[in-house]
Amino acid sequence: MGLEDRRDGGQGVIVTDVEPGTPAEEVGVVQGDLIVAIDGSVTDGSSALIAAIRDKQPGDSVTVAIVRDSESIELDVVLTARPS
Repeated sequence: MGLEDRRDGGQGVIVTDVEPGTPAEEVGVVQGDLIVAIDGSVTDGSSALIAAIRDKQPGDSVTVAIVRDSESIELDVVLTARPS
């Protein structure tokens, strides 16, 4: 999944790309979504998002809060190992 920090000082991280077959795609994350929290922890940028999942293991589930077209959505994502 590609991410880009917001440049307007707002909260969240913009999804720039979703790779086919990934857990993000399977639960419905799409390009342009704004990820605003992981498991209730606010994501103020891509580094905060990475920190929120860094200590998680493959198989762990996280709740991803996104904003899409001004609508708040929560998605449960089961993490997988990063491809090598």
